[in-house]
Formats: sequence, C-alpha cells, structure tokens
Amino acid sequence: MKFSSILFQLVFILLFSCQPVAKTPAPPADVRFRTTPPSKLYFNNIRSTAYTMTTDEATQTNHYQLRKWPTTGTTPYLLPVIVDNWLHDQAYLQLHWIAMEEQPTPPFRIRAFNNSSEQYFSIENWTWGSQHDLGKQLYAALLKGQQLQLIIPDSTHILLFTDEETRSLIRITLQDYQKLTE
Repeated sequence: MKFSSILFQLVFILLFSCQPVAKTPAPPADVRFRTTPPSKLYFNNIRSTAYTMTTDEATQTNHYQLRKWPTTGTTPYLLPVIVDNWLHDQAYLQLHWIAMEEQPTPPFRIRAFNNSSEQYFSIENWTWGSQHDLGKQLYAALLKGQQLQLIIPDSTHILLFTDEETRSLIRITLQDYQKLTE
C-alpha cells in the first residue's frame, strides 16, 4: 500500500510539474526560404566557422554575422545577417543599415548603375520576402560591378558600399545565403 501511494504521488508530480512548450507560430511555407539537409550540412560544417553565431531563444533561431565586418563604418551599407530557423528548415536574410544618421524606412529605391546600364530596385516593405529579394538583386548588381545608390522618398541620394572591403563582405554573405536556401 505504501509503495503504490508513493508511486501515485511521483506520477502525479511528474504529470503536473511539466509545463507545456511555448509554440512559436510556423513561418509561411515559402520555398524561397527552404533549406535542405545538404545545404545545411555544408553551411554548418564549412561556412559557419567564418561567422559569429548568436541564438535568439524567443524565436529559436540562430543568427550568423560574418566575423570580418567592421565594427564601425563611415560610409553607409547594409549589414546582412543570416537567420537560420532550424526548427522549420528555413533561413532568412536580415538586413541592417550601418552608418546612417536616420534609418531609411520603406518605401525606398536602390539604383544600381555603371557606364552601360542602370536599374532600380523598389522596396515597399521590410518583410523576410522583400529582404530576400533585395539581397538577390544586390548580389547580382555587385557581381556586375555596378555602383549602388539609395534613393529615399525625399529624393536624397546616398552612395552605398563605396569601398571594396564592404562590397566583398556582402558578396560573401549573400553567396552563402543563396547556397543555404537553394
């Protein structure tokens, strides 16, 4: 009788002392953000050593920032951070403005130009999808050797990525992000 009473108390304590896991809502099932086991394996085993990783416990995501980025900047640029949502096999691109007095908020445009061509990228909102698309467009423009210029609604023009070091660093991060999500 004494044994069954102790066993009942242990089971009772175990059942009611555990708290339910707080579930975060699943992100949208957008194939642009999908990661595959081979791409995750390559990134985690080879490329992640070049990055500083921080973990966001609230969203259960890992944030990777390339170690070589300068801590302060005098010329404006976008700092890309790869956000790995490992729970849902997705990765996002999070872009942060650096060396800007006032953070531009959408809508704004970015002009990519060189001697022979010119194109504009319009950013209407700052969602995962728009940051992903902007990252792909910036990567293609940087590979073509184009200059980049931010155009905010008051018609102010600001050159971006004016030095080769930041151009190289964003190309590396965007290339790693593309390999992770393709």
